[in-house]
Formats: sequence, structure tokens, C-alpha cells
Amino acid sequence: MEIAVGSTRQRPPRPGEGTLDFLPDTTDPTIGQLAFSPDGQWLAMASFQRRVRLVPLAGGKEKSATVSTGSGARLAFSPDGSTLAVADGALTLFDVPTLKKRWSEKAFASMVEFRDDGERLLVGSGGFRL
Repeated sequence: MEIAVGSTRQRPPRPGEGTLDFLPDTTDPTIGQLAFSPDGQWLAMASFQRRVRLVPLAGGKEKSATVSTGSGARLAFSPDGSTLAVADGALTLFDVPTLKKRWSEKAFASMVEFRDDGERLLVGSGGFRL
């Protein structure tokens, strides 16, 4: 896979999909984290300016939301791609593709990851799992 930051380079297509003709501009130095949805349709970007962006890679309208601290948010998509978890001083679950907030709770977290079954979310903080 080739990802060219801030350019229009293409990468080889995965089986069953076309080529990726455009990558959103990710040259913004405030972007701290990127995550691709499991189906390859979405790119989530978290910035240090308290914004999470959800970009449809096949074209369409980008969504954005304000998050708690913006201090290095961590991102994770659920295995089915329907939920985006954001950990950044709060743990927030967003709906994909609307980016509407489903749930939020204050919690310091340095990592976030969905289990393969999509029913559990692991949240790490300072080397401890909650």
C-alpha cells in the first residue's frame, strides 16, 4: 500500500475495489492520528486542535466533530465499521458515517481497540487495561 501525505498518488487496489484516486490533505501538522475503517471506505483523522474528521475515501462530504482535549486522540473503528471510538481525555463513541456522538465518558486513555467480536472495547491507560 502506498499512502502519499498531501498528494494524489495512487496505491494498488485491494481485491474487489477500484483505485484510490484522492487522499485528503493530511499535511496539517496538527494531525496526530489516522485510522482506516475495516472496509476501507473511511479515513478518520484526529488533530491536536480538538477535531476528529471522518473522510469518505470514495468521495463525498467530510464530517467533523469536536472532541474533549485534542491532546493526541487515539482512534479505533469497530470491526463492522459502524462505530468510531475516540480516546482523548474522554472515551467517546461516534456513529459512522454521521459522526454523531453515541456515548461519552471522561477517562484518560492512551490506547483504544475493539475486540474482534465488536462487543468489547479495550482501553489502556498508563500500561493498565480498564
